[in-house]
Order: sequence, then structure tokens, then C-alpha cells
Amino acid sequence: MDIVQLKTLIHVAELGSLSKAADRLQIAQPALSRQIRLLEKELGTHLFERHGRGMVITEAGRKTARRLLRTSASQDKLVSPLMPIIDTDQGQTRRLARVFGL
Repeated sequence: MDIVQLKTLIHVAELGSLSKAADRLQIAQPALSRQIRLLEKELGTHLFERHGRGMVITEAGRKTARRLLRTSASQDKLVSPLMPIIDTDQGQTRRLARVFGL
């Protein structure tokens, strides 16, 4: 897993929508969908439940995100790229904490 995949996981989980996450990340929705599928294949589990109104992160997705965020917090080389996502404002940090049960 790389930092781009982690950012993808975080945004899709927070927004509950591939199209909204794609807009925020400024990439095409099919490319974002492909990133999620490849990440799920790499990890061997479904990270999201897909339904007509969007996507909901699974327990496996939450555990993966928590583990990755905790690991990244202890590794400076990963923290720097995450800071614009995590620290855009205090509300953003609280939302991420709620999404991932931190």
C-alpha cells in the first residue's frame, strides 16, 4: 500500500461516495474506483460495502485505516503527506476520528 491508496481510502470513507472523493482528489471517478478495487485485491478483503447511494466502510476497512493512520503517525516520511488531509481544520480531524473510531 502506498500513500495515494491511503489517501483514497480516507476520502472515500469520509465522504461515502466515489464521485465526491474523486472530485476532492481531482481525479477521474473510474480511476478512483480502480484504486479501491486494487487495494481490496492487495489486502484480500472488501474495504467498502457498495450500494446505490454510495459506499460504507466495512469493519475490515476501519481496521485497515486505523492501523495505517497509527503506523503513519510514527513514521515521519508518511506523516508529512498526510498532514494536509488530517489538519485542514479541527473539524476535519474530528470527522476522521469518527470515521475510523479513533
